[in-house]
Amino acid sequence: MPPIILDRPDLTESPFLTPKGYVQVEAGLLAEKTPAAIDFKTPTVLFKYGLTKKFELRLIAEMNWTDVGNNNFGVPPVWIGFKSSLIDEKGIVPQVSFIGHLALDEVATSSYKEKHIAPKFRFVFQHTLSKKFSIGYNAGMEWDGGTADPALIYTLTSGYAITDKFGCFVELFGDKNQNVSASTNADAGFTFLVNNNAMADISGGLRLLGPGLTSIGSEFFISMGYSFRFNTSRKVETIFVR
Repeated sequence: MPPIILDRPDLTESPFLTPKGYVQVEAGLLAEKTPAAIDFKTPTVLFKYGLTKKFELRLIAEMNWTDVGNNNFGVPPVWIGFKSSLIDEKGIVPQVSFIGHLALDEVATSSYKEKHIAPKFRFVFQHTLSKKFSIGYNAGMEWDGGTADPALIYTLTSGYAITDKFGCFVELFGDKNQNVSASTNADAGFTFLVNNNAMADISGGLRLLGPGLTSIGSEFFISMGYSFRFNTSRKVETIFVR
């Protein structure tokens, strides 16, 4: 079994799936500074289950808190979805997968309920350039539920294995809505492989371009997380220490 591969901490999703029969939990804490407030997502959790070698089920849940306003705490809609492997990497042909989600606001608090159906999807690509270096990129569309207008999303990341345990990445990502100018962001971070089935991460980023931006560095975020997986078909393996 290869070491665990995550969809966090960068915004570029990985094309690799959770192994068949495994549950993978990717949890994190996020703090974001904007001109209007400091927003916290504590925690964000992605649950994944490897249904087959080519298909995984996904569920995303989080709790939000902000330091302004009366409704400063709430539970956003839960996202349910899947990832499907489409093409295996071979030569210049990248590893390709498709990810789709749909927001369900039945469990959301009233201040976070959406006016419109909010799906999102993306195609996920990765080129393995060497044993230590890879490039990944995503392209897709998202609906935020507040309006019926979609936004084009794009990401580009480069990952480097410093050692067998430590890795790092640098990333650009953003979105473009038809009614507003494009938003561009950058982030970077580190990962630490605790053991074959667990990984810790830390990252941070800032907004470079976009509507309402006062200056570069005035909007930024920091994040940290811990992820693990276990096999549901046998005794749960150690997920915190070797």
